[in-house]
Amino acid sequence: MTNYLISTPLTFRRSEVIATIAFAGEQASQPIFATLARNFDVDVNILSGSVEIVSDRRIGQFHVELEGKKVTQALKYLHEAEFEVQVH
Repeated sequence: MTNYLISTPLTFRRSEVIATIAFAGEQASQPIFATLARNFDVDVNILSGSVEIVSDRRIGQFHVELEGKKVTQALKYLHEAEFEVQVH
């Protein structure tokens, strides 16, 4: 087996906003990340997350990076749609 060493340093994008988005019930069936990308031209990078079923109800949260010119409008949309959002 050959081992390869990457000699080029890795670069990461500058994050505009890191946020945790929590949801429950009907919200869990909404394509929220696609909606943010389509309606607000915001890139959504999922950093981590989980979805569980508790008493026949889906609940979950995602830790995401949001990048784009309309991030503020996207966050306002999430709030108005009653998602729980915590900006870090």
